Amino acid sequence: MTTDKVRWYFRRPRTAESDTPGVDAPARKTPGGWWLPPICFAVFPLLSLYAANSGMVPYSDLARPLLVTLVTAALVGLLLYAALRDRCKASVVLTAVLFLWFSFGHIADLVDKASVFSLIGWNNVPAAAILAFWCPLFVLVVLLLWRSRRSFAAAIPPLNVVGVVLVALPAATVARRAVEDHGLLRPVSTHQTSEDLLLRSAREPTDPRTAPTSQVPDIYYLILDAYGREDVLQRYYGFDNRPFLDALRSRGFFVAARARPNYGQTICSISSSLDMSYLTDVARAQRSRGSTSYSPLTDKINRNAVMALLRGRGYRFVAITSGFPLTRPTTADLLLGAEQTEVPRTISPFEALTLNLTPLSLLPQKETSLYDVHRAEIRHAFRLLSEVPELPYRKFVFAHLLAPHPPFVFGPKGESVQPSNRVYNLADGSDFMRRGTREEYRRRYIDQLRYVNDQVLRTIDSVVARSKVRPIIVVQGDHGPRLFVDWESLPRTDIRETYGNLNAFSLPDGEASRVFYDDITPVNSFRLLLDHYFDAGLRRLPDRSYYSTLSHPYDFVDVTDRLPPTVPAR
Repeated sequence: MTTDKVRWYFRRPRTAESDTPGVDAPARKTPGGWWLPPICFAVFPLLSLYAANSGMVPYSDLARPLLVTLVTAALVGLLLYAALRDRCKASVVLTAVLFLWFSFGHIADLVDKASVFSLIGWNNVPAAAILAFWCPLFVLVVLLLWRSRRSFAAAIPPLNVVGVVLVALPAATVARRAVEDHGLLRPVSTHQTSEDLLLRSAREPTDPRTAPTSQVPDIYYLILDAYGREDVLQRYYGFDNRPFLDALRSRGFFVAARARPNYGQTICSISSSLDMSYLTDVARAQRSRGSTSYSPLTDKINRNAVMALLRGRGYRFVAITSGFPLTRPTTADLLLGAEQTEVPRTISPFEALTLNLTPLSLLPQKETSLYDVHRAEIRHAFRLLSEVPELPYRKFVFAHLLAPHPPFVFGPKGESVQPSNRVYNLADGSDFMRRGTREEYRRRYIDQLRYVNDQVLRTIDSVVARSKVRPIIVVQGDHGPRLFVDWESLPRTDIRETYGNLNAFSLPDGEASRVFYDDITPVNSFRLLLDHYFDAGLRRLPDRSYYSTLSHPYDFVDVTDRLPPTVPAR
């Protein structure tokens, strides 16, 4: 195409009022608010994404992508106005560009799911195929708007209405959760049981002079996310985990053969376990307000009953995290983990999700990706666990390791693996299957579990060797794996898989097999442990298990009676 033809194609089209060359169109008043649609369509995708993840994403993570998007949109808008010399038309074209730009991720999902690609064996469609579909659509829409002779002034008012409504919906969700997070909507309960009074007294500051002087063991609570029970791994993954479990038993552990989690979601399971209680009251209060905020559960972790009781007996709270913000206890006396990794985060996980909405997700990964950071955080957490015995005080060590849960970043010997997903995410269950396959999940889960097994045994040996008094160690899966979990449907979920978790206990006095029992659930783990060592007077609760969806996390369905004692072999 010659230069003259290019100029002709992109020159400003004559308006409908003036098709005669050399005759200017009559002046038309520019409607107010022409600047609003681009702002709304720039803000809406980010705010909507944040609203869907606000319970798990700090407020500060929204600032940078929002600023970058608005500044970039403003610069592009100035260029469009310079070329078109029409504010309304530049506003509509920029709105369309923003809409298509942030729709890329959704279009990519549709292309990925297209049957024609699955028929030829493309479970993850190559970037070239997605671009081949999206780029012509983008160019066609922009050219049609650019060359249109219609007046765009009439489009501004309806676009303003649509834009404001789109922004208002997620903004209301974010605002409501912000209010909830600051405690302004939480009811105050006036009912107190004898157990409430016990826990409240344990929360009172302890005079060091009245703390026990005899040597008592440190307590290590190691949570391995999505670690399955022996029979679950055998049935669904064809993996024999007996060598690892036998190695635990040889180190003095009691392994609960029929262990079950109380809840199928991490935040529900861990908050319930640390608070030694079911989430019945929290769920009732949240449902009555129509809220899905996780803030009451993070509060339970930050002010958990286990640590309250142990602080009253001279313990300090040491927490080790591996990058999952919901289980990061900010009230810990010492918080270790993601902040001390050798590989710094260049972008946050929320920014990675934002990129996933745009064509930028197809760019080659930089030398250090978020998967590299995640891998470093897991390794660092294991290393920290081996070092904390040197701390010169009595301690309760809480460590949540996001493994063998996806993303699958380790091979069986600890070698680095790069997941097939283009942008970092923690998806599992039905969310994982949107881009991956069950065979991929099965194979990579076991590879990562092999690495975790090796690191757990090394860590236990190191902790025991470095401790002056043999410690109490609890190794637990917050739930089982999720090969057959549907996040929005109980009937489509095989609950026998995810409701079979690892639960193993080591006590210095060798009494673990007498204190604990084969079908124990996490809500009773610390009740029995604290009764045994501190005569805490905590009664054992019934062992129940509950399912809930991601979109309605507090609509618990009791699935206890649907679970067999163990998963039958195939």
